[in-house]
Amino acid sequence: MPSCLRHARTPEVAIERLRHWGEIVHEVRQTANGRAAMVRVLRYIFATANPSNPEELVNRLNAAITEANEEIMTAAEQLIERGFKKGIEEGIEKGREKERRDMLLLLLRERFDEVPSSVVARVNAADMDQLVSWIHRGLRAATLASVFDDA
Repeated sequence: MPSCLRHARTPEVAIERLRHWGEIVHEVRQTANGRAAMVRVLRYIFATANPSNPEELVNRLNAAITEANEEIMTAAEQLIERGFKKGIEEGIEKGREKERRDMLLLLLRERFDEVPSSVVARVNAADMDQLVSWIHRGLRAATLASVFDDA
């Protein structure tokens, strides 16, 4: 299988090569840990090929190596789960960032009354580290401008 995996970065080539490996796929699946090994191989193909249309890749793999359909679905499901978890983590991170933006703007409005739209735009464009820095400065700053001084 190594020569097959070497070309797995191109889904079309990997699938075409796997099609010709039917006998080896059959032998691997019959070994004690064969199914788990096939799942690992297929996960590798999914991860390195990084297809724009994963469902199409699953369908093409199923057609190419019909005997390993269960392993193909297991590998695909694991990658979907990983993507789902990554999406949740990214959503949580965006929520934290929004919370800090809101906190900073509230702090600035409480301390300095009016906050110009240019400051709101700057806050909305800032990354998490910058927001935290400005929140700390906002607690002690004498003026709105001093919160954003880079010196």
